[in-house]
Amino acid sequence: MFRHFFFWIVLMAVAAGFPAEANAQGGDNAVRVGHLPDGLTYYLCHNERPRNRADFYIVQRVGSILESDDQRGLAHFLEHMAFRDTRHFPNNSIVSFLEKNGVKFGTNLNAETGIDQTVYNICNVPSVRQSLVDSCLLILHDWSGFITLKDKDIDEERRVIREEWRTRNNADLRMYDQLLPQVYPKGCRYAERMPIGLMSIIDTFKYQTLRDYYYKWYHPDLQAIVVVGDIDIDRVEQEITRLWADIPRRSQVAERVYYTVPSHNGPVYGIADDSEAESNSIQILFNTPSPMRNGRPAATSYRDKFFHAVVPIMLNARIDEASTRKNAPYLNAAALDGDFLVSSVEHSFGLGAGFVSGAWQPATQCLVDMLHSVRDYGFVTTEYERACAQLQTSLDDARQNADNRKNSDIVSSCVANFLRGEPLTDMRDYADSLTHLVNTVGLKEVNEWTKRQFSNPNQVVLYMGIRQKAVPTPTREAIDSFYRQAWTRPVTAYTDSSSLKPLMAEKDVPAGGRIVSRTEDKALGTTILTLQNGARIIIKPTDFRKNQISMRAYSPGGNSLYDDNEAPTFGSVNQVAGLGGLGSHSALELTRLMMGKNARVSFDISTFDENLYGSCSPKYLETMLQEVYLVFQGSRKDLDAFQNWKRQVRPAMQTRDGSIETQWQDSVAKVLYNNNVRFRQFKTSMLDRVNYRRVLQMFNERYSNASDFTFVFVGNIDMERDVPQLVRYIGSLPATGKKEKSREVIPYMHKGNIVCHFSRKMENPKTNIMLTWSGKMKYNMHNRMVLNILHQALEMIYTNTLRGEEGGTYGALTDYDLSTHPKGQFTIRVEFETNNQQADIMLEKAKQGLRDVADHGISQEMFDKIVTYMTKRHNDLTKENAYWLEIIQNKIENGDDDYSHYFDDLNAITPADIQQCAKLVVNAPTKIELMMKGQ
Repeated sequence: MFRHFFFWIVLMAVAAGFPAEANAQGGDNAVRVGHLPDGLTYYLCHNERPRNRADFYIVQRVGSILESDDQRGLAHFLEHMAFRDTRHFPNNSIVSFLEKNGVKFGTNLNAETGIDQTVYNICNVPSVRQSLVDSCLLILHDWSGFITLKDKDIDEERRVIREEWRTRNNADLRMYDQLLPQVYPKGCRYAERMPIGLMSIIDTFKYQTLRDYYYKWYHPDLQAIVVVGDIDIDRVEQEITRLWADIPRRSQVAERVYYTVPSHNGPVYGIADDSEAESNSIQILFNTPSPMRNGRPAATSYRDKFFHAVVPIMLNARIDEASTRKNAPYLNAAALDGDFLVSSVEHSFGLGAGFVSGAWQPATQCLVDMLHSVRDYGFVTTEYERACAQLQTSLDDARQNADNRKNSDIVSSCVANFLRGEPLTDMRDYADSLTHLVNTVGLKEVNEWTKRQFSNPNQVVLYMGIRQKAVPTPTREAIDSFYRQAWTRPVTAYTDSSSLKPLMAEKDVPAGGRIVSRTEDKALGTTILTLQNGARIIIKPTDFRKNQISMRAYSPGGNSLYDDNEAPTFGSVNQVAGLGGLGSHSALELTRLMMGKNARVSFDISTFDENLYGSCSPKYLETMLQEVYLVFQGSRKDLDAFQNWKRQVRPAMQTRDGSIETQWQDSVAKVLYNNNVRFRQFKTSMLDRVNYRRVLQMFNERYSNASDFTFVFVGNIDMERDVPQLVRYIGSLPATGKKEKSREVIPYMHKGNIVCHFSRKMENPKTNIMLTWSGKMKYNMHNRMVLNILHQALEMIYTNTLRGEEGGTYGALTDYDLSTHPKGQFTIRVEFETNNQQADIMLEKAKQGLRDVADHGISQEMFDKIVTYMTKRHNDLTKENAYWLEIIQNKIENGDDDYSHYFDDLNAITPADIQQCAKLVVNAPTKIELMMKGQ
């Protein structure tokens, strides 16, 4: 609901306090910052996480804010043109060249245009060959000053931009278009410079107008090159100096103006609605100008960042507590902290809440009361202690992983330094500095800071909601009158009545279990322990992240063991079972108990299994295990919390029931699986059929028997130190000795050639198309790889045909699956959006793409690109804990070792295998064509 604001992330990847200089970042990740005579800034950093990889960025202090009235949308249009044709890479050869080297378009190669900046990236590039490193620098060089902008390319790209606009023109974008002119003063450019621009200009602008924008704003004075990875910094610096020598510093350049947002004394209101909106929200924001230095945004102090870290934690804690009360006046809420809508020169701090249609007044009053109480009375000691503990845990994690920063983390720091003045610093220094503030800043100072924030008269109130005749959208006058009156209501100081017990009392800590067998899987590097209660523990120590241990526990069964007529109940278990908490602790108590502890456990009961997921630092392994132990003690009943949940989700579900997306998904489920109950979307009509008593019973059944559970731990595990704890807690879990198996409840897809075309009324008419081919295929590594390569080949083909040749879509999504439930069913699926006029042509083109592969195969060049990418990606994944959890899990469930023989299987595949697979797909017994056309 509040996706347009930055929810505050407690630990920023960028530190604050002083400007960047050469080698400003200490330790292994020293960043070299330099400047060329032509004005170009560059950031270079040698980093070996991951090894033999590098990221290349060109960052521009240029965005849609700089467009003239006849250029609206051309900053974004220019970003598209950069991939089409440049001096050294003509005729779309940038994409082709990079994909030959395992750099995938859209995944590793992309760009983004904002209001104030444009950023291009070439990521995860194999850096072993210096020639490839040099070529990536040459691409950045061409983007800097040598995009060719041919007439033909411009005309072809107009169609793609129109389709991107059609795809993005949803309720949120339309409401933003309503809001911005209301909340930004007249004449302020932020009110009328959304990057997508105006289609009337995109359709008609003269070629020279785009060139004028490019030549005026793309010059080295406003650009930075960022290269981070396993590179020779000296060699890269020399190459940058050589390449940019042909872009001399201009004697006269256009001044980069940083537009401001004038402050106002008193609230300003923005009201927007849309018939396709799926929620209602009210937001109360207190705005302050962002710090500026040398005409552009600058960093705030460490102390200010500390306040922006701890205060949202405390605000969100109060919100969580209020939401548990009976008849809470909002559906959800959160502290808001970030840029003011689309402006980077104005900062917003406040609260936002979602509410039932028509209930904006009680939601607004609740937010005002909370802000009012915090302003007048401040926070209390226990709140502050918990917030500081949570912040300190994040800082400890950053300190532990300071030597394991990934390329992307360092790049983000460099980009923020160039665009926003955020400093470069060593993460240990940053963590130490904020730790010092945790230990020295008192609650009194925090409350004084908060009082100043919420006494600020520069306020904005935003209403965004569902347009409906039955519940009219409130007027500005109505909101203004109520908002001002809300602040006159008396408030009281907050009282923290919580009396927290330990997660587990000392008397309840189990004595421990016993290992009955111990084996090694040398291929996967794991140790397998079988305990006396039947539970298994699989351990794989890694050093990818010093402060992380990841866990997954698995047991067969899931909701397949329950009858279809209980679908509303078993479909709600994951949302409902934890509402009351665990053991003797309520959900709110558990949340507070875990603040400041780097340990988390969640559960998931899926169709065929029940799972636990966990993550912790080595320091908090026992805490995570205690959470697991509590799960197996059973969920806690809280009927009020259940009724509150139903009250909160009902309005959102009612809105979603009638949405275009729901109509589309309903059609998909009905056509693919004959309206099978297990594939239906959860509707409002099902809500009152959820049996809370049965939910708790199902949860307790699924987590009452550890004898068929396997617990997998991957990460920084010390076998001597940690195994005794694992055995103690997991070996003490209740066990019946019963070994369950899941039931086969998923049907095969319909057979036959099924065509379903229908129309729906839309605010922004467009056509959704989905094609699906399905049939039987043996589940093994070879077949999964062949399907994977085929689906990637189709992605490339559709990028060239549906997007490139026809200009009829922003992009086509292809997907594949080879299932074990139902056994051995393959699926290839293609989905895309287009305009109504081209729908039939695009549908036929999509079918033809697959037929062409079946008839003629794919080229050796395309095959090699895909295999190169898969090789690179596999090597990268093996350095991630999440990858090893998945590999071990697949071996548990299916007996397959997807690691040891990966390259043997991949290298055995040929283009002929892909053609043969395409033939099988074309002739599949199930072919489904689904089209929804907007009216």
